[in-house]
Amino acid sequence: MRCVGIVFSVVPTSGYEHYDIPGVYMLCRREPNGVHILYIGQADSLAQRLGPSHPRWGEAMRRGMNEVHLHLLAKTEAQRLSVERHIISRYFTPMNRGALANALVAFARGAGRGLAGMFSPLAARLADIFAAGLPRLPLGLNFDSFRSR
Repeated sequence: MRCVGIVFSVVPTSGYEHYDIPGVYMLCRREPNGVHILYIGQADSLAQRLGPSHPRWGEAMRRGMNEVHLHLLAKTEAQRLSVERHIISRYFTPMNRGALANALVAFARGAGRGLAGMFSPLAARLADIFAAGLPRLPLGLNFDSFRSR
C-alpha cells in the first residue's frame, strides 16, 4: 500500500511482533470507504514499540483499529522522523499531538484554493505553534491573576 508515495506493508493488529527492526508505523482503521489513519509514530524496534504496552494502543482499539501499516525502508531516526512529519502534515491523525493544527494543514493543503487556500499560511503556522506546545504561565501564576480587580 502507498501513502503519499511512501510504501507501507499492511499487517493485522497481531502481526507486528515479527518486525524487530526500525520503521514508521500507522495505527489504522479500515472501513469499506477507505483507511483512516488514527496515529503515526516511529520506532527503533517496531516489535518492542507496538502492542498493548504502547501508550496509544488502547485508545486506537477503542477507535476501531484493525490494521497496522509499517514502513520499513527508513532506517535512521532522521529518515523515520522525516517520513512521520511528511504524512502527519498531509492527513488528519486524531491521536497525534497537535491534532487541530494537523487537521487545518491537511484541509488547507487538500483544497489548494478558495477559502481553504487563503488560510493555508495560517494553518502551517498553527502546526508550528501546536508542535512546539502551548505556552505555559510561570509557576505561581494563573489566569485569575490577570483579572481586573
